[in-house]
Amino acid sequence: MLLAGGLCRSSKEIHYDEHTKRFDIYNETDDTYQSNLTEKALHTKTNIPEAIEKGAFYFHGVQMWGI
Repeated sequence: MLLAGGLCRSSKEIHYDEHTKRFDIYNETDDTYQSNLTEKALHTKTNIPEAIEKGAFYFHGVQMWGI
């Protein structure tokens, strides 16, 4: 995710559980973890949806599991 107009970035691992409909996010930059987030919490407690809307969210790396 690019921040501040591309001057810095934030790296995250995002996992979604289809059974519980919850997200888990590992923030690699500061080594923190947000777990059991609903879709609403994803919008209120993270900047991920805003980054997607602004075109500042990019896939980088390897998908660890799932399809």
